[in-house]
Amino acid sequence: MDNLLTLVLEIILDGAVSAAAGKKVPMIIQIVLAVFLIALWLGLCILLFRAGVGTGRYSLVVLSAVIFAGYIVILAGKIKKMKG
Repeated sequence: MDNLLTLVLEIILDGAVSAAAGKKVPMIIQIVLAVFLIALWLGLCILLFRAGVGTGRYSLVVLSAVIFAGYIVILAGKIKKMKG
């Protein structure tokens, strides 16, 4: 069951990433998929942050900050590439 869930999520996320970056997909669908991916990563960062603070394991807080900063850098690069 765990492998099935992993496979389904991988297919959904891979499809969302490729469709959000695709030129043949309508702009409104690209925007919706981009918002979905941003919300997913932001949710992961918030979950790790709250788990780290709640349990006193500050390594999770640091991991959350690193993931968030890395995603911001990747997102800024993608936006710059789209505008440039």
